[in-house]
Amino acid sequence: MSDPSEQSRQMEELIQKIQEQSEASRDVGMAVLKAAIRSRDSTKQWIEGETEAKRLESEAYIFFEYVYFYLHLAMRSAFVALTEYQMGNLQEYLGILVPAAAVESYFAHWPEELLRGMKREFVDNLNEAELEYTQAVRDSTLEVSTDKFLGIFLLLAIRITQWCTGKDQEREPNLLVIDIAMNDWKEMRLGALMDRVSRTLEA
Repeated sequence: MSDPSEQSRQMEELIQKIQEQSEASRDVGMAVLKAAIRSRDSTKQWIEGETEAKRLESEAYIFFEYVYFYLHLAMRSAFVALTEYQMGNLQEYLGILVPAAAVESYFAHWPEELLRGMKREFVDNLNEAELEYTQAVRDSTLEVSTDKFLGIFLLLAIRITQWCTGKDQEREPNLLVIDIAMNDWKEMRLGALMDRVSRTLEA
């Protein structure tokens, strides 16, 4: 039978390891949410709407669009930096943390049943956006990979412009959205975050 003091030390090390793993994954989620908040705040000056309620609704969906986008970029970084197992763990963690935090930031006052429905809608839209961003890169006719990557920023600008104006495909995308998103993406420092996830999560 092992020494009780050794068992205690091993338990403390295990708890510390679990905490470090959770913190590393949480920091990725917080980076996504903070980037989306910064981008939303830089964008909401362009929201059109007949009433304050309508403008606030558009603001919420603009925030969600930015969350989808930065989650996509986070998972692109994860694909390069992490093992398949680590990436799966991170994706599972973010799939719990981010939808709840994003939806409740606007709709926490809703009845529980409606709130659950909104979270399901958020996840459905997240999955749809992920497919669209992935497809945009895959279908791009540009030859240089960096140019293909920039295409998803243009797609984001189109989606954000539609939410700002309430119109589909009737206006040119606001290209200032690309500058906003590019700056806020760089602020996330995803490379450093993924390095930490790689060090703390079991491979």
